[in-house]
Amino acid sequence: LVVFGLMGDDAATQPCDTIRCIQGGHISCKNYPNKELDGCACMCAPTDGKGCVLHRNDGSTENCTTK
Repeated sequence: LVVFGLMGDDAATQPCDTIRCIQGGHISCKNYPNKELDGCACMCAPTDGKGCVLHRNDGSTENCTTK
Protein backbone atom coordinates (compact mmCIF):
# COMPACT_ATOMS: atom_id res chain seq x y z
CA LEU A 1 0.00 0.00 0.00
CA VAL A 2 1.37 3.37 -1.02
CA VAL A 3 -0.30 6.59 0.10
CA PHE A 4 0.78 9.95 -1.23
CA GLY A 5 -0.21 13.12 0.57
CA LEU A 6 0.85 16.02 2.70
CA MET A 7 1.96 15.84 6.30
CA GLY A 8 2.27 18.35 9.13
CA ASP A 9 1.62 22.04 8.54
CA ASP A 10 1.13 21.58 4.79
CA ALA A 11 -1.73 19.14 5.37
CA ALA A 12 -3.43 21.50 7.83
CA THR A 13 -3.61 24.27 5.22
CA GLN A 14 -5.30 22.15 2.53
CA PRO A 15 -9.05 22.51 1.92
CA CYS A 16 -11.15 19.56 3.07
CA ASP A 17 -12.19 18.64 -0.46
CA THR A 18 -8.59 17.60 -1.18
CA ILE A 19 -8.22 15.40 1.90
CA ARG A 20 -8.25 11.70 1.10
CA CYS A 21 -9.33 9.59 4.03
CA ILE A 22 -7.99 6.13 4.55
CA GLN A 23 -10.04 5.37 7.66
CA GLY A 24 -13.33 6.86 6.38
CA GLY A 25 -16.01 8.37 8.56
CA HIS A 26 -18.39 11.26 9.03
CA ILE A 27 -19.04 14.22 11.33
CA SER A 28 -22.14 14.89 13.41
CA CYS A 29 -22.97 18.20 15.11
CA LYS A 30 -25.65 19.02 17.67
CA ASN A 31 -26.98 21.89 15.56
CA TYR A 32 -27.26 19.62 12.48
CA PRO A 33 -29.58 16.96 13.95
CA ASN A 34 -29.88 13.61 12.17
CA LYS A 35 -27.21 14.53 9.61
CA GLU A 36 -24.01 12.67 8.80
CA LEU A 37 -21.75 15.37 7.38
CA ASP A 38 -18.88 14.53 5.04
CA GLY A 39 -15.46 14.66 6.60
CA CYS A 40 -12.83 12.51 8.20
CA ALA A 41 -10.98 15.22 10.14
CA CYS A 42 -12.30 17.74 12.66
CA MET A 43 -10.93 20.56 10.50
CA CYS A 44 -13.67 19.63 8.01
CA ALA A 45 -16.50 20.27 10.49
CA PRO A 46 -18.76 23.21 9.59
CA THR A 47 -17.51 26.54 10.90
CA ASP A 48 -20.86 27.08 12.65
CA GLY A 49 -20.95 23.53 14.03
CA LYS A 50 -21.74 23.08 17.73
CA GLY A 51 -20.69 20.00 19.66
CA CYS A 52 -19.29 18.25 16.59
CA VAL A 53 -17.93 14.72 16.80
CA LEU A 54 -15.83 12.86 14.25
CA HIS A 55 -17.03 9.24 13.81
CA ARG A 56 -14.45 6.99 12.14
CA ASN A 57 -15.46 3.79 10.37
CA ASP A 58 -13.39 1.77 12.85
CA GLY A 59 -15.81 2.86 15.61
CA SER A 60 -13.52 5.42 17.26
CA THR A 61 -14.66 9.01 17.85
CA GLU A 62 -13.05 12.38 18.43
CA ASN A 63 -14.69 15.47 19.93
CA CYS A 64 -13.99 18.45 17.67
CA THR A 65 -13.09 21.76 19.27
CA THR A 66 -14.87 24.94 18.28
CA LYS A 67 -12.99 26.99 15.74
